[in-house]
Parts: sequence; C-alpha cells; structure tokens
Amino acid sequence: MDMLPLAYRGVGKFVAPLMLALLASCATPATFQGMVADRYDVARQHPVSVSVRTSGGSETSATGKTQISNNEFAKALTESISKSRVFSRVVPSGGDYLLQVVIVSLEQPTFGGTFTVKMEAGWTLKRSDGTVVWQEAIRSIHAVSVEEELVGVTRLRVATEGAARENIKKGLAKISRLNL
Repeated sequence: MDMLPLAYRGVGKFVAPLMLALLASCATPATFQGMVADRYDVARQHPVSVSVRTSGGSETSATGKTQISNNEFAKALTESISKSRVFSRVVPSGGDYLLQVVIVSLEQPTFGGTFTVKMEAGWTLKRSDGTVVWQEAIRSIHAVSVEEELVGVTRLRVATEGAARENIKKGLAKISRLNL
C-alpha cells in the first residue's frame, strides 16, 4: 500500500537518476587558469629573473578527488609572477633566483554543502649560488558553497583551485616584501 499522495509517486523516477548522475560525476583536475592569482598585494617589484620548480602535487584519477598537478601549479605560479611583476621575468632555468614551492598538504572534504579546502605549501627562494634567501610554510583556505556551485565535483575543483590561488597570492606578497 503506497502512502505517498498520487502527485508525488512518479517523482522518484526523475530524482533518483539525477542524484546518481551527480554522485557518479568524474573528478576533474585543478587547472592553472583557476589557480592564477587575480589580485596582488605587491610591495616591491624585483628587477631580477626567477626560475620556478614545484613538487608535491599529484595527478587526478577519475574516481578520486581533484588534485593539483606539479605542471599546472608551476604554470599558475609562473603566470601569477608575470602578472604581478614581483620578478622582472620567469625563465625556464638559470635565473638569478630559484623559487621552489612544495605542496605539503591538501585537505579536502568528502561531502557537505560548503566545501572548504585547506592547503599548505613550503616556499623556498634561493640565489643562483644556492644560498637560501627566504623559506616559509604558507597556509591557505578557500570555501565554495552549494549556492555558488551545485555539482559536487565541480565545487571541490573550484575550492581546490581557490586554495592554491590564495597560497600563490600570499607567497608572492611575502616575496615582494623581501630586500633582494
């Protein structure tokens, strides 16, 4: 004996497939475009070149969570440096300085309405002779609500990119305050 009013009896036929589609969506990797800082708090632009190295990232599997690849993070960091002009130019190798950024941790939720992603990266700036000029762990956080992005896998990707973007923004702001 069906206890639902007649008007609601067919709803499950439409809602169940929609929910399955939302749950079965494949994870997408963080993109460099989504990680490029959009605003900069730059105190000083250094008239020297820099090379960029990133590590600690990983590739996204279709069944896993959004990840940040080293290649995409390096492209986002390079683009952000160019846009902010914290350094006069970014070169593939042999720069006046070497900026190494290691993704130490990426904390991501599994479910929820608002996805809050926390990221920690170790930043090291060295002169071309290998002397460490500056080193610091930088933590960042970014949240995306279900109102901003309905689809969970997209919400997680956007939150992950936002945490990386915030990390880059903070790192470049700190570098701009150094006396190089």
